[in-house]
Amino acid sequence: MSKILKRNVIGCMLFSLLLLSCAQDDNVLDPFNQPLVVEIISGPENNGTISNNAHFTFEWRARGGGSNVSFAIQLSGVDAQPVSTTETSKTYPGLPEGDYTFTVTASAGSQNANTSRAFKVGPNLGPPQVVITGPRGSASTGGSGVTPAYAPGATAFFRWTGTDVDRFGTVAGYRWRIAAGEPFNEFNLATTAGFAVPATPGTHTFTLEAKDNAGAVSTTNFNYEVKSPAILIVDDKPQANALVEIDEDKFYADLFEGYAFAAWDVAQRGAPAGAEFAGFQVVVIYSGAASALWRKIGADYPETSAPLADFVNAGGRLWAMGQEILEDLSRANHTNPPDAAEFEAAVLHLAPATGDSATDAARQWSRAGAASGDGKFSFADDRLGKPSTFPRIAIDVQSGDVDKIVPGDGAEIIYGGTDGLGGFIGNVALRFPSGGANTQVVFQAFPFHENTVVKASLLDTRTVVQTIMSEMRQ
Repeated sequence: MSKILKRNVIGCMLFSLLLLSCAQDDNVLDPFNQPLVVEIISGPENNGTISNNAHFTFEWRARGGGSNVSFAIQLSGVDAQPVSTTETSKTYPGLPEGDYTFTVTASAGSQNANTSRAFKVGPNLGPPQVVITGPRGSASTGGSGVTPAYAPGATAFFRWTGTDVDRFGTVAGYRWRIAAGEPFNEFNLATTAGFAVPATPGTHTFTLEAKDNAGAVSTTNFNYEVKSPAILIVDDKPQANALVEIDEDKFYADLFEGYAFAAWDVAQRGAPAGAEFAGFQVVVIYSGAASALWRKIGADYPETSAPLADFVNAGGRLWAMGQEILEDLSRANHTNPPDAAEFEAAVLHLAPATGDSATDAARQWSRAGAASGDGKFSFADDRLGKPSTFPRIAIDVQSGDVDKIVPGDGAEIIYGGTDGLGGFIGNVALRFPSGGANTQVVFQAFPFHENTVVKASLLDTRTVVQTIMSEMRQ
């Protein structure tokens, strides 16, 4: 046999052996012929213990069995039956203390494979801790110690925060009832409750239950009082725009949240007479241009006794605020400066100052701003914003003049007005008697609602309200 032929024969034999070898290896490398295997690759360790309330995730994978693999998973104590899924992971919330087993079954055609892990959940360290907060700095824990009060049927708003004591715990829901004997609502994640308080006077308890993700429940109680209104808020500032009127009413209601008060709208019901003040301890009036109440007082007094004078003389307490109050009084049949027996002197404790304006010496109410020619008057307080943004008050007969209050004997200025540059131009609010321990009258020559900075600083304005109400024994 020639050498060339021998080489061809040997080459063919080697090639045949190579093909045979590849054919035999195909049975080992072919993944579709491998047996189905499933394994858990992450999650709580087998026979391990996880922290109470910890969220955890199991992950798993399958090998072999072909491409159409499906799974069924089951966590003992949670899933009554295996749950079919095509996912390869599952996250569970915190679980109550106990022993658990997680099982994964993989299926591919006629093949099945399963694996499982047993683990424990440690004890729950305790239920959620909750603090309920109400108006006037009140709270179920800490806070001002004030018990908020409401008139029967008024709307109350309580808010709360809650955290679980367990490291990995979460609050799963809250439910509450507004008074003993009332039904609870369903558990949910709201953190504010608004409701109509009961009509029955007395102390009622708002009860809040908080549940964590392990099922532990805490109970927090918060007391509030329902009683006849002690404060009458008189709206003497009519608004041409109905939406502005609604906003104004809500603004003052928010300021006095947590006090038992009633409201009187002069535009709808007329100026209140003395009988309407009966039973109230404090009357709060906010007014402005086109005031009906102050004009009526100015027209009737001193020939007719002013209801507010009778109210204060009988031991009532008055807080009057608003624009053009002095003008409404002084343009009526008062002497100017007022006699000691007249309403503004006897009740508001205002004292006259004469000759302060070179351009209007006959108008004897004390004013500021005339000499400077600055017709802009501002009240400012460090907490309430820049002076240039506050409302302007001007005497209508002379654009360069503004109201200025001079306190009578025993009264005390509590707010000073400033111009747009921050310079002092006059006193705009006083209290009587001085000292604030037993305030009978607060007179304030500006309203809160008309300025956007004041409205945006509702928290600080509430502080002013709460301070004055405290001085008025509320």
